[in-house]
Amino acid sequence: MKIVEKIKGLVSPKPALIELFEDAAKDLQKILNSLYRCLEALCKQESGVIEKKAKKTISDELHLHDLYHKIIQQMYTRETMNFSREDRQYIANQLLEIGDSADFVIRRLRAYRPNMSPILGDIMLAGIGDIKDLGKYLKELVRALFNNFEKAKNTIWEIHHIQRNMWVYEVDFLEAIYTTEQKVEDIIYYEILMRNLRRTILIAVRFADGARKLILKYTL
Repeated sequence: MKIVEKIKGLVSPKPALIELFEDAAKDLQKILNSLYRCLEALCKQESGVIEKKAKKTISDELHLHDLYHKIIQQMYTRETMNFSREDRQYIANQLLEIGDSADFVIRRLRAYRPNMSPILGDIMLAGIGDIKDLGKYLKELVRALFNNFEKAKNTIWEIHHIQRNMWVYEVDFLEAIYTTEQKVEDIIYYEILMRNLRRTILIAVRFADGARKLILKYTL
């Protein structure tokens, strides 16, 4: 399959702008993977991992911002694409917003984190795998938008499934906070943490819904 793709690439080179979008989606996946690892480290009380991943996220987010500006510059060339300039900018803006939201959570984890109890840690560990999956699906969605609408439709549903899963473990986590002994400041911290995680996922879901509208707009 990879050989076939290489041959196709030689015969019909991929437009530079599409490559920039795909690179931006890869950076976004790296940021969400780092968020997953930081949350996992929070549950396991691995402070060194959080510090390491937080530093990596800074470089990944800076690179994503750099790609964003390159995309904007490239949009005004004569390179032809299926999407209008306005729709291309919408995709780029959404990738940047999701990345910024995930980076915000990581920065808060780096600044302060309570010692999480085993009960809370087990609940969070059971759900945060969706954060890693979200990065994978967003990368797939961006790639599919430019070459395979049918695959994009399926990926959009997967992103919505992640949102529904989030509702379940968020409620379980919050219930555990209030039924176990926690310091008041830690309760507030955990509520804000879950709120920011939910916000990151909701931005991704809004992007998925926007991608569905683009598919409808450009399907003949």
